[in-house]
Amino acid sequence: MLPKLSQIVNRLYAFIYETNHSKSRFGNLSQAYSMWPVILTTYNLPPWLCMKESSFMLTLLIPGPKSPGKDIDVYLRPLIEDLKVLWDRKGVETIDVASGRKFNMRAMVLWTINDFPARYSLSGWSGKGYKACSTCNKDTPFVRVLSKKAYVGHKRFLKKPHKWRSLREFNAQTDNRDPPKEFGRDEILGQLDRFPTRLTGKHLSFRGVKIKRNDLV
Repeated sequence: MLPKLSQIVNRLYAFIYETNHSKSRFGNLSQAYSMWPVILTTYNLPPWLCMKESSFMLTLLIPGPKSPGKDIDVYLRPLIEDLKVLWDRKGVETIDVASGRKFNMRAMVLWTINDFPARYSLSGWSGKGYKACSTCNKDTPFVRVLSKKAYVGHKRFLKKPHKWRSLREFNAQTDNRDPPKEFGRDEILGQLDRFPTRLTGKHLSFRGVKIKRNDLV
């Protein structure tokens, strides 16, 4: 077993920042272009330094006319393999530039910071449709707005009694429900076990196969 993290020295704490932006190439505004940067930074640095641009490490830059979706795993695989080597008990030998001494560096991913499209690709949770809210899970309330779905029920997160719970300005309804159930680790893993296997890449056998609403039941 690993010792407590607070007792581990020479450890590099990192986070992955991932986002999806539609960029125009070479100033051509008529064509949108998707660009997915994957950035690491060191959290052993002081707070005023770790978020500066000079501390960012651009590990991946995924271009393309469309977002990679679930195929993001193909691009992330080399990065994950490198991070697994840094997480190994032996670590990787490197040099402390301040003291000039060699030491074995180990690293771990502390957390990820990403926008919602990147979050859905990384976690595998749908970012649209009936069950798009990962907090509400299978109890995601929504209303139809033409061909789209709007997610409602935000007043249920307010404390009881809160005066805003009785307001009818948004959808002409009050809301006295409790917040959605918080799912534990075992329940979430149980839901994931019921999902059909999804391979990365372009597989003919997976065309038209989608996760259905009752997969979470």
